[in-house]
Amino acid sequence: MHSVALGPLSLSSYSLSVAVALAGGLGMLWRLARDRGLDAGLALDAALVGLLVGLLAARVETVLTNLEYFRERPALILSLGRGGFGFRSLTVVGVAAYSLVVRHRARRWQLYLSVLTPALALGAAALWAGALFWGGFAGVPWSGPGALALPDRYGIIVPRLPLQATMAVAHSGFAVAALTVLRRALPAGPCLSLWGASTSALAAFLANFRAEQALMLGLLPRSLVADLALSAAWLIAALLLFGQRGSTPASTEPDGGPAV
Repeated sequence: MHSVALGPLSLSSYSLSVAVALAGGLGMLWRLARDRGLDAGLALDAALVGLLVGLLAARVETVLTNLEYFRERPALILSLGRGGFGFRSLTVVGVAAYSLVVRHRARRWQLYLSVLTPALALGAAALWAGALFWGGFAGVPWSGPGALALPDRYGIIVPRLPLQATMAVAHSGFAVAALTVLRRALPAGPCLSLWGASTSALAAFLANFRAEQALMLGLLPRSLVADLALSAAWLIAALLLFGQRGSTPASTEPDGGPAV
């Protein structure tokens, strides 16, 4: 895995992308919560709880989906420095925990979801951009237009389709949309679920061009099924939240205060 030297420290590109994603996402969350009159401390506390619980769920997902591998190497179950976190569980469980913490404090939790959306999208964009260097979600070898010399997770560098760049651009675009047009058009809450639905659907589509999936001819990739199911679940959640809040845009709703 590619490493980056920072003075006396040497960080893997994976660790560096995670650090940038966390710093960018939490920084944006704090700034948006403060600017919109919400309790920025509560937003950060809820985000940290969601992050810890989500990481636990994400590691469990990785272990369960690679059970045979970890049965032969049980010592690696707690070896977190090499990565191995299921992004689906991290997002779903983390968002659920974040919402529960906010609701426990009797706040308008939908408004706190509206500030979480661009923060999550920004963090995800940083992770996907970092994956270009450490090889996650590597594309199939490709010598046509748009190909870049990129590694897979085993460090094999060949011209590939830059799937990670596509995901990074999509998440960045959604972060901008959540701060502008979607905030004016949608009530607080559904925007986050639409982010989950759209990006999961895109991941399902791009899975057809992954290097590892290309070897599974005749089989429906497990990750594709999981992403499609997750996209449908996010979409249902968006419809339920939209029904709860009506059609009042988030930008016109009162910020902060106890839930009613």
